[in-house]
Amino acid sequence: MERNVEKQLAQVVERHRNNNDIEQLISGYKICAKTEGKSPGTLTTYVTAFKRFVHFLKANKCCHDVTEISTKVIRDYILYLQQSKTFLQHPFTGPQNKTLEGHSINCYLRALGAFWSWLVREEIVQSNPFSKIVIPKPPKKIIPAFSDTQIQTLLRGISTNYKIGFRDYTIVLILLDTGIRASELACLTLDDINLCK
Repeated sequence: MERNVEKQLAQVVERHRNNNDIEQLISGYKICAKTEGKSPGTLTTYVTAFKRFVHFLKANKCCHDVTEISTKVIRDYILYLQQSKTFLQHPFTGPQNKTLEGHSINCYLRALGAFWSWLVREEIVQSNPFSKIVIPKPPKKIIPAFSDTQIQTLLRGISTNYKIGFRDYTIVLILLDTGIRASELACLTLDDINLCK
């Protein structure tokens, strides 16, 4: 199975080695990202980032040849992102009045940077326009803590009269007391617990 995917990727890269159209090469990169074990969430982010970039290139009548896309085009794209409305190309939600958040911009640019690094590795391009780009850092996000009243309301909403309710109550207490991630909690085993402390 894995060998078949690698063969498919090699065919895509070879087929497009002389065809430098960005949309064709993106399809090859997506196959490569799958073989590298990128998560479905990461792949979705990549697809969104690529669609937005191709939309920008078309709207500004820019060249689609990856060897012709310069640092200036990338900088123009960053400005475009910073002025873009949220949900600009969303299939279900129309554009909103607020602009893209710094986290979204950072994700889109990192996805494109990874794509260009792949182009260099595959020797499709000689230089990476992102090598001279400083990707804007996302703003620090401070998540407000629950108030005592909110915690009490949350715990009162769980009935401990039944096993499932007692389990849920314990889960919420562990999450609140330790600050571990839900995925970490889900992977805990009895061997991970030290009841002596």
